[in-house]
Amino acid sequence: MTDSFSPVNFAGNKVPLPSKLICPEPHNVYARTALFERLDAARTHSLIWVNAPGGSGKTILASSYLRARALTHIWYRVDGGDNDPASFFHYLSLAALSFMPP
Repeated sequence: MTDSFSPVNFAGNKVPLPSKLICPEPHNVYARTALFERLDAARTHSLIWVNAPGGSGKTILASSYLRARALTHIWYRVDGGDNDPASFFHYLSLAALSFMPP
């Protein structure tokens, strides 16, 4: 996220974002033009969900696409610890707060 802000706690101190909310910065990655074009076409929707088996390159595809297109975005890497609604919405709200200026 190019213009991200850290959430602020009740004392007014900035709180670092958990790594699951920080978009990776891939370097020297082959641009997957055909998949980028499919993502371009899907941008008419407000949400794009990328689903594939582990190790297939979802993270690299999504992060390289977001950076190549300089798109404003929220990054949330969901894992097994997010399987209850409280955890899921906690991290989703932190990701959304990172979008807002202090």
